[in-house]
Amino acid sequence: MNKTAPDHYRQTSIDTCTVADAWNLSRWLTMSLKYIQRAGKKSQESKLDDIQKAVWYLVYEMTKDHTAADAVLQTLLERSNGSLK
Repeated sequence: MNKTAPDHYRQTSIDTCTVADAWNLSRWLTMSLKYIQRAGKKSQESKLDDIQKAVWYLVYEMTKDHTAADAVLQTLLERSNGSLK
């Protein structure tokens, strides 16, 4: 396994860093993009885990508030009634 480009990021020909640079994304949007790209591809984490992380970083980008990002994610999970599993 390559530490800087693990298998779960090399399953596509499009590199997250290249896209982030081309689109001039903030580090928080880049993190969100990273989790979207690898969703369901990393053996130790579920697709839902990565989607939740992507959402958290998107909310953080909007608010710059950890508590708000936590609260929004928790609300989404509660309102899903388990359908996000």
